[in-house]
Amino acid sequence: MTTIAFAEGTIAADSQMTSGGAKLRIKKLHRLSDGSLFAGSGEVALISRMLKWAEAGFPEKPRPRITEDSEIECIVVRPNGAIWLVDDKLEPLEIDEPFAAIGSGFAYALGAMACGKSAVEAVEIAARFDADTSAPLHTMELQENK
Repeated sequence: MTTIAFAEGTIAADSQMTSGGAKLRIKKLHRLSDGSLFAGSGEVALISRMLKWAEAGFPEKPRPRITEDSEIECIVVRPNGAIWLVDDKLEPLEIDEPFAAIGSGFAYALGAMACGKSAVEAVEIAARFDADTSAPLHTMELQENK
């Protein structure tokens, strides 16, 4: 899958995508038109649907077509720093923590950030231990509303 982490205004993600056993490189971070940061872990086609839904503001209808057995998690960080997680249940959930992580290496990343590491350092640490996470890493910063 992947590892995506957010802390202190920075979101970081690895770039590995696995398809048919081949390792490919992709960019997983996106900036929405309202300045929010978006990243997804799981099936690429589903992440694309979730990105469009997030860009539209998560309207009740239409919702993306996603089955319960789909593997997908997304993180949306609003310009005010509020962190939202969305998975295959399609119910955005606000996280009341200063940092968050998703993907196959999320536990390594959460542990690293709980010990004071940055989002970038957290993904680097996850890449050491999670076979589905690897460099190069990409980052984005929240931008202040003016």
